[in-house]
Amino acid sequence: MRWVHIGIGAIIAVYIYSPWGSLPLFKLAVQAIVLPSVILSGLWLWKGHLLRKMVPLLFIATLPAFTPVNSETTTASLTVDVKGLTKKGILYVGLYTPANKFAELSDSFKTVTISITNQTEALATFTDLPPGEYAIAIYQDTNGNKKLDTNLFGYPKEPFGFSNNVKPKLSAPGFTDCRVTLSANKTITINTLD
Repeated sequence: MRWVHIGIGAIIAVYIYSPWGSLPLFKLAVQAIVLPSVILSGLWLWKGHLLRKMVPLLFIATLPAFTPVNSETTTASLTVDVKGLTKKGILYVGLYTPANKFAELSDSFKTVTISITNQTEALATFTDLPPGEYAIAIYQDTNGNKKLDTNLFGYPKEPFGFSNNVKPKLSAPGFTDCRVTLSANKTITINTLD
């Protein structure tokens, strides 16, 4: 190791004292390869007994950085099977995270819109979702006015529903009542309420 260190040091001397030091390629090789090599070999000669103990630890510590990541487990899809629809209208399926204002379609994380004609069931799929907690709110716009119609007391007059088939009592349910934990591809069923 000592002779390797001396040989590398000689290349640095050539770089400093010869006209080759002005060549761009030689300059780059010295700066990128030779100089780091002389530093590492000098460190090895000086503290080699400690470095020999640390090399296996450094290898183990850096191994996760070179381990390939399985991209299939980093995202998942959530399929929502909506049942009990009327035979016509537009179905709005809103996906919410804890950061969104739950059940407000304009503040959903993602929305799927499906035109319903002569069917009482529909599937909506949300893809490329990171694992986490989500909630679903749906409604079917049967008259085409692009809003959920309600009665005098604020209760919906059009089909609607929530994940976990939560039925509202005096007000709309919260995110925690309707949350679904997603760690892999999942299908949930929502039965509409009238």
